[in-house]
Amino acid sequence: MVDNRPLSEPDLILPALFCINNEGEISTTLLSQQLRTLLNPQGEDKEILSGRKDDKFSQKVRNLRSHETLEKAGLGNYESRSGQGYWTITDKGKSLLEDNLPLLDYLVQQKFDYSTQQEALSKIKIGTSSKQEEVNLFEENVEDKTIPVAEGKVRRVSLRIYERSAKLRDAAIKHFAVNDKISCRVCQFDYEEVYGLHGKGFIEIHHLKPVFSYGNEGIEKTLDEALSNLVPLCSSCHRMIHRNRDHMLSIEELRRIFEDAKNNK
Repeated sequence: MVDNRPLSEPDLILPALFCINNEGEISTTLLSQQLRTLLNPQGEDKEILSGRKDDKFSQKVRNLRSHETLEKAGLGNYESRSGQGYWTITDKGKSLLEDNLPLLDYLVQQKFDYSTQQEALSKIKIGTSSKQEEVNLFEENVEDKTIPVAEGKVRRVSLRIYERSAKLRDAAIKHFAVNDKISCRVCQFDYEEVYGLHGKGFIEIHHLKPVFSYGNEGIEKTLDEALSNLVPLCSSCHRMIHRNRDHMLSIEELRRIFEDAKNNK
């Protein structure tokens, strides 16, 4: 059972800036709807407030306005017109969003569960100081610098992210290989056995939790710590792990599904 810990108000800053920037200007109602789609709140954040029709997640979005969270940090402006309020993003907000967009994209596109997203977002200290600590990102899929994502869109991963992620992938393959061979931890598929030399060493590396480091942490230290959160998977099993946005399967869950399907043939 996943511990769906609630998001805090500061955790919503980066996703809110993303939504505001996409729209140019956005009402609190539409912002709440888009954040709900983006983050898919679970657990306590879906609890209906006493005497209200909405939940705790909606209240936290409204608090961005009532507490002037974005305004005090210089990240956004709020203007009321004809009884309706609209958010816009500042240049500082755009700069902060641009710096952190790869991380937000990584958390959402990889379909990590709500608790994992909350934990990752809570570590990004936004709007609390004039200098933000750099977050070094590691992608899951680094076979090619062009990464296909949802709805047929394509984005290009920066060279720095690609190089870091390639080092992580190489370290993981070396760590998990047995007698210079590596297979899927769910179905045991071995690309070399099927495709010969063309498939030798090919595997995808699944992140059980987001992998990134902060500031000037050495990459070797990050690699050592990250290995416990990585699992080698074939492409098919990797897609099945991530298929349901509401619930990213564990390795054990997918293995049970695979074994049950095989035994029922």
